[in-house]
Amino acid sequence: MNQRNTVCIVQARMGSSRLPGKVLCDLGGRPMLDQILRRLRRSQTLDRIVVATSDLPQDRPIVERCDSQKYDCFTGSHEDVLDRFTRAAESFAADLIVRITADCPLIDPSVVDATVAMIQADATLNCASNFFPRRTFPRGLDVEVVTRSTLEQIDRSTTDPRVREHVTLAIYENSTSFRIGSVISDQDWSGLRWTVDEAADLKLVQAMYATFGERNFTWRDCLFAYRHHPQWRELNSHISQKVA
Repeated sequence: MNQRNTVCIVQARMGSSRLPGKVLCDLGGRPMLDQILRRLRRSQTLDRIVVATSDLPQDRPIVERCDSQKYDCFTGSHEDVLDRFTRAAESFAADLIVRITADCPLIDPSVVDATVAMIQADATLNCASNFFPRRTFPRGLDVEVVTRSTLEQIDRSTTDPRVREHVTLAIYENSTSFRIGSVISDQDWSGLRWTVDEAADLKLVQAMYATFGERNFTWRDCLFAYRHHPQWRELNSHISQKVA
């Protein structure tokens, strides 16, 4: 099996409407972004991890944090995120792009590796994800891997601002035109919300990090703890998922 250069691009911004600055909020004694990168470094399939943010002044703190911690960082268009990803992929010579958003502090390297392995094993796939055509993992463990050629194809073919903002949306909205691999969990855990959009979401993941400390905990560890702390569910059960 020919291994292709696999670059994880973590999409980060400060300007969240629901929870501004969330990517640098404290989580277990570190900024949330740091915790995400710390977890991703445990992956066995990633060749490089890059933070992709915008060139707006409001996102400068992300760049400064990356500079101070020697994280790879790429800045590009605020609204045209597809262009940002395409240029970042070119800059870091990516063959495969793993897209992670910086509101997923429980991202699990084993789920990342399973998704990357699927597309590494099948050169005919354009994309692989763990949430299409149906979600079985908790929200907040989202992983998608797309080939650079597919990303560049989308970049050339669409001017729709909605598609350019959401990077891979064109693949799923035209799924008959692309080959998409799907990673499925052993059970349907899609009702669990472990992403961070609002302050209540942050309280939940802070409770989890407080429980595990500096351990290299897995999403299965989180699931076990979640089921033994029923009060955690009440922290963010009232939140409706924002529609893309």
